[in-house]
Amino acid sequence: MHNAPLLVTDEYGEFVRGPNGFPLMVMAPDATHPLTWTQEGNPDAPITTARAVLTCHQFLIDIAHHAGPGIVDHYHNPGTPTITQIADFDRIDANRDGRGNENIALTAAHSVFHARHNRLVEENNLTILETAAGGAVTFLNEWLLA
Repeated sequence: MHNAPLLVTDEYGEFVRGPNGFPLMVMAPDATHPLTWTQEGNPDAPITTARAVLTCHQFLIDIAHHAGPGIVDHYHNPGTPTITQIADFDRIDANRDGRGNENIALTAAHSVFHARHNRLVEENNLTILETAAGGAVTFLNEWLLA
């Protein structure tokens, strides 16, 4: 999270696929490789990042650091006083939710649920319209507001 392994990517940032279609990780030289080399990922036998070349920058850069309690310099200015931060309370801007980028897994789960919801709505719409097209207009009217 704080120093991600280096993956081989194209000029647009998309990872380059290895022979089996998985990302290639850049590995440091070792006893069998005198120069940096690449190792393809494998979901059946996960590879280790222990000898990976690191990017020297964060993978998750937009984490809500002010979501937790503590003493913080909320203006990032040594000339201003620090404040006591209360967990999940943002004194700087009441309209901003400090937890918004706190949990990438929760955001991913919400995205999956949202996509599934949209797929089910579309599937229901098609079923209702097909039933109505077969002459069951009363059935269609049950789904309408007016």
